[in-house]
Amino acid sequence: MEIFKLIYTSMATCTVDNNVLSSIEAVAGEVNADLHVTGALLYSSKHFVQLLEGDRNDVEDIFEKICRDDRHKNIIVNLRASSDERLFPFWSMAVIDLDATENELEYSDLWNSIDLSKAIREKTAGVFMDLFSRLSIRVGQCVC
Repeated sequence: MEIFKLIYTSMATCTVDNNVLSSIEAVAGEVNADLHVTGALLYSSKHFVQLLEGDRNDVEDIFEKICRDDRHKNIIVNLRASSDERLFPFWSMAVIDLDATENELEYSDLWNSIDLSKAIREKTAGVFMDLFSRLSIRVGQCVC
């Protein structure tokens, strides 16, 4: 089965704390599970980077709803592509706050290895695919 992948970046318009991220994870996890959409949302320093993967129509429908969420702005699509496999087959939606103390050491090498501002400005899809690929291996999601 062909898996459609969409990666986007955006900037938070509000204070993003654990409550906001938990709310996003709960709602997205439920909606995504119903549609068999998987992925991960990373947050750091007012920036979101998200990978959605699943049926193209379902991913695009979810992304349209995400675009209407006023908790973020400056939404930039970095990748729309098809693949033979999912990076996060077991996560309907994982939310990782890279600024959280417990995650700083665990994920700092992944996040600090990219120039986020430059990657967003240049719409560098490869940088984000590499980031999510390494994350999926790190957390044992990759079935490749």
